[in-house]
Order: sequence, then C-alpha cells, then structure tokens
Amino acid sequence: MASESVKFLERLRRLESQLDRLASDISMSYAFNEASCRALWRPAADVYETADDVVVRIEVPGLHVEDIALELHTDTLLVRGVRREPCCEPKCAYHQLEIPYGYFERVVPLPRHIRHEEATATYTEGFLVIRIPKAEREVQLATVIQLRI
Repeated sequence: MASESVKFLERLRRLESQLDRLASDISMSYAFNEASCRALWRPAADVYETADDVVVRIEVPGLHVEDIALELHTDTLLVRGVRREPCCEPKCAYHQLEIPYGYFERVVPLPRHIRHEEATATYTEGFLVIRIPKAEREVQLATVIQLRI
C-alpha cells in the first residue's frame, strides 16, 4: 500500500510540474505574428540570488545578440528571441532533428526588491546572463525598461 502512495505522489508531482509549465506558457504575451507563435520553444533557465544580485541565466546557444529582446517590468523579466535555422543544402534528408528553432519567450518572476535601472545583460558561450542588483526596499517601475546586451 505504501508503494502505491509513493507512486501516486510521484505522478502528482509530475502533473504539478507539467501544469506549472503550461501556466507559464499560457501567461506569455504573444507579440509575434500567428506563424511565429506556432514555433515557440522554451529555453532552459536558472534563477538564483547572490549576496548582492538576482541572476537569471538562460541557455540559448546559436543566437545573435540582435535577435534577443529583454524587458524589465516591476516584478517580471521578459526574454524574447529567435534562433534561426541554418541554411541547409536544398536536397537534404534529416536523420535526426532535435534542436528547436524559431521564436522563444520566457517570463521570469522577479522579487520587487531590485534596482531595475542598474541591471546588466551579457551573452557569452551560448548563455544569456542578466544580473539585477538587490535594493533595500520594494521598487515600483513607472515604465518598462528595455535592457541592452
């Protein structure tokens, strides 16, 4: 009986994880045209805090800096971009196709105790790293900040 309970709890955890991902995908704002929305993919992201910063690290190899857009809102970081398919020979037959191409969007919740105006972003070796210094108190943004890489 105990093993059945463990199996049930594990299935429940997997379902919760899938529902969280679905909710995140649904809450995205679709600023792209209909054709591009069909190609949305979701790159892996790490979010952590250091003593001084909130750090968001997103794995997006194969992109050009000009294909990435970053928006800082009061309590959210919006990361949008596109990974373009490489030019392939006209008559090629794929044997395996696992790398996602097309548009992506990640919405990352942030704490309200951050200094938005001092945020920095770098893109090195396939990783986009956004660092946002912590603040002493909550900060409410009047406008959206477009962050440059």
